[in-house]
Amino acid sequence: MNAHQQNEQLDELANILLIHLTSTVGRTAPITPAMAHSPANVNPDWTLELGNLAFQRALDNGWLELIPGTNTYRISPAWLG
Repeated sequence: MNAHQQNEQLDELANILLIHLTSTVGRTAPITPAMAHSPANVNPDWTLELGNLAFQRALDNGWLELIPGTNTYRISPAWLG
């Protein structure tokens, strides 16, 4: 797999995570890194490793942003747009 394919796969994982989170906790709820494993509740193929990769990719893409003064995140307008 080349770098472009790896990046696309990571983007897909991040999208799966964010879609799941918006459908379960909403668009504005605080998100913690531990929530990256929550898709496992509906997808038995989802692993902690995939969740961690997806969460990090969402951060790297600017799709999650830190809520000031906390250790939690929110889905950014960049992803919601």
